[in-house]
Amino acid sequence: MNTRKWVKKWYITFMLIIFVITGMNFLVDPFWIHKHENILNRVQKPFNERQQKTNNIYFSGFDYDAIVLGSSRTTYIKQTDFHNMKMYNYALSWAMPFEFKDYIDFTKELSSDDLKYIIIGADFFGTNDNFRMANKEGKYYIQEATSFAYQYKSLINLDATRESIKNIFYSIKGSSRVYYDRHNVKYRPEASISESKKKYEKNIIRKGSGFSNANYIYSPLYKVNMQIIKNTNPNSQCIVFTTPVTDGFLLAILNNEGRLNDYKRWLHELVDVFGSVHHFMNFNEISKNHSNYIDAEHFYPRIGTLIANKISEKENLNIPKDFGAILTKDNINSYLKDFEKELSSYKLD
Repeated sequence: MNTRKWVKKWYITFMLIIFVITGMNFLVDPFWIHKHENILNRVQKPFNERQQKTNNIYFSGFDYDAIVLGSSRTTYIKQTDFHNMKMYNYALSWAMPFEFKDYIDFTKELSSDDLKYIIIGADFFGTNDNFRMANKEGKYYIQEATSFAYQYKSLINLDATRESIKNIFYSIKGSSRVYYDRHNVKYRPEASISESKKKYEKNIIRKGSGFSNANYIYSPLYKVNMQIIKNTNPNSQCIVFTTPVTDGFLLAILNNEGRLNDYKRWLHELVDVFGSVHHFMNFNEISKNHSNYIDAEHFYPRIGTLIANKISEKENLNIPKDFGAILTKDNINSYLKDFEKELSSYKLD
């Protein structure tokens, strides 16, 4: 084979490979740039939620009047479960409060009007200053999405190719793990009791220690970050809720020296900034039943439905009466006094 034929052969082979890769990445669309849905992309793995969700609203359009922000816990809330709110779930795994403003500002740039509602799922771990700089600012992902020819460059991206193959496999075979559909709804098939128990116990040991004095410092910027959100969105109704965890995980956190005072400080700061808080991170019927949780701290999507309905005042007879106390400046001191008494005598079932 002479040199010219050899070059031609490998050029054709190379172009065929590029064609297959770009075609697959377009059809599967793991970066959420396009709107199409098919048998190969109905299951989407959340490999980079910050980029995926930012791409989704930038390229497909932002036709919403509300957003909900928070960590991985809040990602399990179905955005259509909020009553009378055209909601986009912009919650992200390991999201920290300093990130929220960038994403709020971005949605406002894409919208023709101010957001009617900004809902924040507040996690106690978000107060840990040691986690503050663990994530990149939202501007990084926004700049990626809006950069020149990004949607075309993503077609030959190695991460996209790897995730496309996974998404094809799970779309055809089904997934027993966490995944999204093409409508920004997150799913987590429920595990067996034995598997959930293992994850619960592992979570308690691994993450409970994250609140020890050696690993935890209350962030002096936590209230500042929340106040900035409130002050820069005067035309939006800000609603805050605390994310529920199992009673065992709550005990593991608060049994660390000093964390009870930090927990009380956290709630006081949220009430000071926003006026009221829907408080789910306490001892209640949901937290006591560990079958409601994937592990010690992540609830199943069906519990997310209860939270969304409670916050948006949609009637749901499945919501326990003790799930979602509303804290205000008038009742927070008495509430925390009663909670401290309950904590001192609380025993796990």
